[in-house]
Amino acid sequence: MGDAASASNLATVYRDAGKAGLAFQWWKRSAEMNDADAAVDMGYCYQYGIGTRRDPVRAKRMFKRAIASRDISQYSREEAMYHLALQLIDEGRKRLAIPILKRACADDDFPEAAAVLQQMKVSSTYIPCRCRRLSNKKLRGHAKCLLHPR
Repeated sequence: MGDAASASNLATVYRDAGKAGLAFQWWKRSAEMNDADAAVDMGYCYQYGIGTRRDPVRAKRMFKRAIASRDISQYSREEAMYHLALQLIDEGRKRLAIPILKRACADDDFPEAAAVLQQMKVSSTYIPCRCRRLSNKKLRGHAKCLLHPR
């Protein structure tokens, strides 16, 4: 009925119930009502094919939209930066990802971004965390993460 927060909350309920397709549809509705936090969730779903077809172009678009929004939590903005940077790394555009990762961990509260930057300094091989920050890793709706296997 036009309430972005309610739509986002429904998406979370469906995600927790293991219904990724329905969660994605509700996040989409919420993002269409300018909920930038939901745009991050949509970007993540597009990035890893959770509840929808994998679409890296749309994932980047959603992350950029969220980052540019004035109506977003700092937590979600940093998460959008982190996942955008991972997408760029996956595309072989590491040089573009580094400043985004630095912005994501500028206030020292996004350890995943700092860890990727540190790994990039010491090795050409690195394994970034691909699951959702601070969320229950046992829930469905997470990308496969080599650092946090279930």
